[in-house]
Amino acid sequence: QLADITKDSYPIVEATGTNAYVGSSDKITRLEKGTRFTLFISNNATGNCTININSFGAKNIKDPFGKIVNNLKPNIPYNLCYNGVDFILQGKGGGGNLQPNQALAGYTFTNDNGPQVGVGDPNLKPENILNGKTIFGVQGIVKRIEDIPDYLLNSPGDTHVAVTKDYIWTRKGSKNGAAYAFDINGTLKKTVIRGGSENFFAASDYHMLWCWDGSVSNFYLTDLEGSKITSILSSDYSDVGAINSSTRRFFIVTGSWLKVYNFDGTLLGESSVTKNTQIIAIVPTSKGAYFCTGGGIAIFVTNSGEQRETTYVSALFSNIFQ
Repeated sequence: QLADITKDSYPIVEATGTNAYVGSSDKITRLEKGTRFTLFISNNATGNCTININSFGAKNIKDPFGKIVNNLKPNIPYNLCYNGVDFILQGKGGGGNLQPNQALAGYTFTNDNGPQVGVGDPNLKPENILNGKTIFGVQGIVKRIEDIPDYLLNSPGDTHVAVTKDYIWTRKGSKNGAAYAFDINGTLKKTVIRGGSENFFAASDYHMLWCWDGSVSNFYLTDLEGSKITSILSSDYSDVGAINSSTRRFFIVTGSWLKVYNFDGTLLGESSVTKNTQIIAIVPTSKGAYFCTGGGIAIFVTNSGEQRETTYVSALFSNIFQ
């Protein structure tokens, strides 16, 4: 009976080397299907592993899925069994190449490197998921471009001035001294009152533009609470403008002039266009702004007021939304 127990047990083999391990045991006299032993190694594996037992030749060490093992560690017993070609690691747990950033945060799993904890994909966040969709418990907030007009139509402001990162800005009527900010769901979040006959006509993520129409026109740059930052005088009224808070520039049209100001109210430059050219929108960039005409042409004016190239409005917006 003791002989049978000895025959059925796993003799211990302590192997030297790295990856190509070498060991011996006087209890193993030949290699055949079912030959087995318990392996201990002295050095961490850094690549595919083999074992040469009693000089019978190097044999691959594979897991039960047929993959050559490459992550053996010292002082851990590995039970191996010969299948006639390779030594197969017995009792191996889960494996695979799943990485922590590919598993949901907080959930545990096992890959070829052992037990792991998921950290999740950093891009799995509401602003990257469509509104109305939920992925792994994260509810999206992004609206499709074609969905935006529905919210604009449902807002009480009859003129829609700007869409910024936080709000859809509108004004109700003309020159009533008020601006209304809605969230993406069409809920009124903020009302800014300047009063008088001022007309709200442009907004960025952090600033607003207003114009008072009298014998002369006053333009006001304010913060999002309506507090004045600077003002300028002009002989012409305008309700077309744009703000670039990053470059601290704002752009307006007065008469046939395309003008660029800094936040101190200093005119940095101006460029004239043909009389009766209708500017319907201004698109700011880091280097200046495109003044878009009713005729489908976009005129680029630099941050210093120099008029440069022109392009078609359709081409401009095609590049923006690519």
